[in-house]
This record gives sequence, C-alpha cells and structure tokens, in this order.
Amino acid sequence: MIIDILENAHKYSGLSANFATGLRYLQSDAWHDLPVGTHQIDGDNVYLMVQAYDSIPKAELQWEAHHNYCDIQYVASGAEQMGFGQLADFTISVPYNDKNDVYFLEGQGQFIKVPAGSFTIFMPQDVHIPRAAIDDKPTPVKKLVFKIRV
Repeated sequence: MIIDILENAHKYSGLSANFATGLRYLQSDAWHDLPVGTHQIDGDNVYLMVQAYDSIPKAELQWEAHHNYCDIQYVASGAEQMGFGQLADFTISVPYNDKNDVYFLEGQGQFIKVPAGSFTIFMPQDVHIPRAAIDDKPTPVKKLVFKIRV
C-alpha cells in the first residue's frame, strides 16, 4: 500500500506501463469534467471509475482484495479513511468473483486518513477498505478509482 500526494504521482510510473498510463491521466486535466461512472482509458488495461458519495461508518464496510487489478484511489474532494492490511492476516468471507475481480475478507487492519489531493495504491496482496468515514461521521467525497491491470 502506498499513500502520497498528487504532485508526486509521476514517481510511481515505473511500476508498469499501465501504471504510467493511469498516473499520466490522473495528473492531466482530462478527468475534471467527467461524470460519475466508468470511463475507458486504455481498454481493459486501465479504466477509471469516477465516484461521488457520502463516506460510510467503518462497521458497515467489508475488507476487499483483487486478483487482476491494482487500485489507484485519488480523493478529489472531501476526505475519508482507508483501511489496509496484508492478505496473510485475513480470511476469505466471500469467495472470489471473477466478473468483478473482488473477494471479501475478515480480519483486522489499520486505517489512515486520506485528504483531498492524496492518492493510495493498493496492489493485489493489499487488503483494503475504501469509503470509511473519519470518526464515523459521513461526509461527501468525490473520488477517482483507477483500475490498473497487473
């Protein structure tokens, strides 16, 4: 798991060509006027989900992980907590769904506040919880979630 600010996004382009594509798009102005929904950037290799929601109390959320995609999650406005942990410390509670590239887990992880202008990177071995309300007080959030094929 990585957390950093938008100004440093270019430093992670070396992770892969797909990461470089997603991070270049994040640092461009191209996403600013996109509506909520899913947008193709490079076919199935890199796509973007623009989200707008109220953050959710942690107790109502599930830990998740992926097999085929990494996440770059950028908080464009608002703030939230994101939970993270290592796959070895969790047990699967809902089996892998190949169509959505997700499975859900149970266990204990750590949480970090992610303010506007910051992004996280979650690799397949990184169990995570997005959308968590800070101090369990829901607030509006606009977020970009880039799905990066590994």
